[in-house]
Amino acid sequence: MNEHPSTVPQRFVLAHDVELVVSLELGKAQQLELGCEAGDFILDRKRQRTPSKLINGATALLLEQFRTPRDIVKAVVALSGDLNASPHAVLEIAVPVIETFVRERILLANTGEN
Repeated sequence: MNEHPSTVPQRFVLAHDVELVVSLELGKAQQLELGCEAGDFILDRKRQRTPSKLINGATALLLEQFRTPRDIVKAVVALSGDLNASPHAVLEIAVPVIETFVRERILLANTGEN
């Protein structure tokens, strides 16, 4: 049987310079300027010129799943447990979010070198 390598990496890891900051740690003026709501986080990249990004708590929990190398299925199953939600429903929402973060190099294919 010929086996073809998958074109999708099996595991991803959060880029080492990503910081997730609870929006409540910002001053009130900054919170208003960014449109922060309770439970929001600020995604920031140390030493990069990319602007900070406002994300919701569920997205922050998803990213936290990748602090260590993890495959998408295991991350989604763990997140669905944290959110007390169906893994299928979480997967449908998580896939486009993960794709965006891969394109933005916030989530990196785990090569053992990251």
